[in-house]
Amino acid sequence: MSGFDRWSECFERQEMGVFTSSPEALLWLKIRTIVRRDLLEMYSEHEGYSFSGSKQEDRFRELYELMKKNVAGSHRLLDGFIRHASGKLPDIADKDRLIDQLYQIETYKWGGDADNSLDRFLVSRYVKPIRDLNQLKSKFRAEIDTAVHNYVLSSWYNHWTSRLIEQLFIENDGVLPALGKVKSVDFFIKQVPFDLKVTFLPNEFRERKRKDFGFKSSLSILKKAARRLSIVFDEDRSKEELKDVLSRRLCDNGSEIAVEALNMVSDNERKIVDYALNNKAELIKWLYEHQGSMRFGAENRIFIILIDREDLSSSWKLKRNVDLLRPEIKSFVDGFDSTKLKGMRTVFMSGGRQYEAFADIIYILK
Repeated sequence: MSGFDRWSECFERQEMGVFTSSPEALLWLKIRTIVRRDLLEMYSEHEGYSFSGSKQEDRFRELYELMKKNVAGSHRLLDGFIRHASGKLPDIADKDRLIDQLYQIETYKWGGDADNSLDRFLVSRYVKPIRDLNQLKSKFRAEIDTAVHNYVLSSWYNHWTSRLIEQLFIENDGVLPALGKVKSVDFFIKQVPFDLKVTFLPNEFRERKRKDFGFKSSLSILKKAARRLSIVFDEDRSKEELKDVLSRRLCDNGSEIAVEALNMVSDNERKIVDYALNNKAELIKWLYEHQGSMRFGAENRIFIILIDREDLSSSWKLKRNVDLLRPEIKSFVDGFDSTKLKGMRTVFMSGGRQYEAFADIIYILK
């Protein structure tokens, strides 16, 4: 099997470690990030090279076979082209205006199901269970319009904050963007490919740690206190909404019972957050092993985990906080080199198969 076919198979099988250890495999991956018609045409013009084939896959192979003859020199040439091309491609035109608009988003509520799927949510909640058309129509203003509104706004916020954070990496020396937005790589940091994932401390991880520590769920603690104080609440609300409502009502109540419950919830959450901060390797492995099947990947990853210590439900707001994000990202990039990879090695299981990747977490704390 030729080098090109070997690297192609490794990429398809998610055997991504080779793209960190082999300069030739890394070269294949970099070329793959420019295998888009407009980028190949830009390369042809920039380097004065004429491709013999017309299909993108043929040009991909042709360029690889040419470049592998001098791997080190080809890396330098390709890096120079990528930096040149990145200055020519559309970027976030006005970052300050975008940040200002991101701060206009006041809530972060997905209108979909637990996997953020709006179509599945609408089908399971309204299409299949409701037989009467008039009843279905009555749901639009009260429920469906709100669900769609929340989903679109939250998706917009998610997309543009992710783009913004990616730019915060790329503005650093030593970071090379993946121009073609190839699955499994967003950029290269000092010649190591990484995929970027921005998230919060996952509820499922917190719940597992809560059980490990023998803590009761936050919601059960709040509900018990509310019942003791004869506070009436709606059990049909979502767990997160009910938790938020009860927290506010108990805070306003201010009694000894209310304060004790709120302090217990706060102390438990603090201990779980502290555990995550001090057990980075365990959380990284958990994040890989609990990916959704549709989003599975075994690539190297940098996880940015946003944590508002005072109110975990407000952690989403940190995703637009450039003043917090930029120095942490710069510090990570400045301090990274290939010698750090040994400590970033992660071995995890998925579907009965073992995978290996290099990953780290950048915690953004408030």
